[in-house]
Amino acid sequence: MAQRPSLLDDAKLAANLNLTRLALWRLRRRGDLIARLESATKSDDPYPLYEVVRRQGILTPGKFGIAISASHALASQLLRSPAMGHGARQQDGPPPGAAREDTVHPIHDAFIVMNPPDHTRLRRLVSGAFTPRGLERLRPSIQRISDRLLDRLDGRSGFDLVDSYAAPLPIQVICELLGVPYAERSQFARWGATVGATIDRVTSVRQAHQLDRTVVELNRFFGDLIELRRREPGEDLLSQLLLAEEPLEPRDVMATCLLLFVAGFETTVNLIGNGVLALLRHPEQLERVRERPELAPDLVEEVLRFDAPVQRTGRTVFTEFEAGGTVLREGQIVLFLLGGANRDPEVFERPREFDVGRPNAREHLAFAAGIHYCLGAALARLEGEVAFRGLVERLPRLELAGPVRRRPSQIIRGPLHLPLRVRRRP
Repeated sequence: MAQRPSLLDDAKLAANLNLTRLALWRLRRRGDLIARLESATKSDDPYPLYEVVRRQGILTPGKFGIAISASHALASQLLRSPAMGHGARQQDGPPPGAAREDTVHPIHDAFIVMNPPDHTRLRRLVSGAFTPRGLERLRPSIQRISDRLLDRLDGRSGFDLVDSYAAPLPIQVICELLGVPYAERSQFARWGATVGATIDRVTSVRQAHQLDRTVVELNRFFGDLIELRRREPGEDLLSQLLLAEEPLEPRDVMATCLLLFVAGFETTVNLIGNGVLALLRHPEQLERVRERPELAPDLVEEVLRFDAPVQRTGRTVFTEFEAGGTVLREGQIVLFLLGGANRDPEVFERPREFDVGRPNAREHLAFAAGIHYCLGAALARLEGEVAFRGLVERLPRLELAGPVRRRPSQIIRGPLHLPLRVRRRP
């Protein structure tokens, strides 16, 4: 397995991180949008800066050859364009803090950052398990998991939503789907949080070591599970991958397992957390859902629009073309602010208002678009629907019990801790 980096490696990484911080600090002082976005997306409310980006035009050139857009129309168009895709992987070794050559990273090595034909081939092998119709068979299981978690909260005066409900629910679901033994669940949320916090970039030597350890642990855990399923296949998705007519390379099997495991619950954890926080800050909307729990699917779509778990995504230009009045050149990167596009007044009336009855909320781009549209979108929607309905029916009188601690990420948005108390009837 991977060896611990040397002191020289650590010194080089620390120097690079310090140079990056210094460069961003200087750019922020000059008002550069890229640098301001890095700070704003970690704040409680990054949306005012997205409006600044929108006012500057459909597509705004930035530093380092990056163009930025908060336009719903442009993002919807370009995310579907065959002239764009994910950039080539680095050829000079893994990025700082990522796993070494003998391990597989759940994001950097997965098909979601590949382009056709590899992306098409690998995605096709698992896409059948994630269709809305195919996932409906999981509804009773998801409901059972939700009920069991809420039973544990019954009678408690307070709890942390993320630790007690928002994280355990999707973790148990993805464990059942993949055939992962949930008995070792205590480390699952930690693994997901570590990878999620480093999707944008590593910010310290300590975090780099933590990521390395996590990736090694994930590889070891799933390596053992893959060998078990080779000997004793079941009805789970992992067994289906191993028994597929089109054989997969061992590295592709590992990468797909890691991706489905980590991404399979990170989005839903933040969807539930962002949704509960939005309801508590908009009590009139909470009351609407209390009175009409059947609004839960509409609530899911409005949460995804209003406060998306994934705030931005990027694509690399493969072929030069013109968009938004700007010539995009080969190799250039376009940064799509999904959180900003979801509040585009050209598409959504009163975009800054949280409205569970919004008729076109489903037009959001929270799951991106095109061939890289989120594979787990239907699963996240189903889990969110069951989770929200269970909360408002079983614990209808929740309120904040302390400050909200957010995830330290520019890309992944959601509460890391959300303390709640149960207000008792007088």
